[in-house]
Amino acid sequence: MTARMGCILLIVATLGCSTGDHPPVYSAKGTITFQGKAVDGAEVIFLPLSESAEESSSGRATTDSSGNYSLKTFFSADVDVTGARPGNYRVTVTKIEAPTGIVDPFQPESKLKHLLPEKYSSAVTTPLRAEVQAQSNRFDFELQD
Repeated sequence: MTARMGCILLIVATLGCSTGDHPPVYSAKGTITFQGKAVDGAEVIFLPLSESAEESSSGRATTDSSGNYSLKTFFSADVDVTGARPGNYRVTVTKIEAPTGIVDPFQPESKLKHLLPEKYSSAVTTPLRAEVQAQSNRFDFELQD
């Protein structure tokens, strides 16, 4: 009985984290640092480089106090799973200081202060790239000025 259970666990582990009505995803995590320090509370987004609708699931995470993140992929309102689909990604990292006081809705950017270099917050200007493979993945990024 234990040999049979071991075989079942091995098969499940080999298939990745595929459950439900979504494609398989694989662990994608890492650490974000800036000027040698861990970045707490940054939003990390993996945007697929592929234009294919089949491969266009982005991953998202927020860093903890140690700068660590673990991606989740959103497939629908009901399905949000830990991991990312295999493929090549453009990576954005954003941390914005929350505005204080009244914010003018016609000038929403007027009171936003970026706490990291802005080049990392745009899909157009970010130099960060990652290739998620069908295995456990780790992507550590040291942001530069």
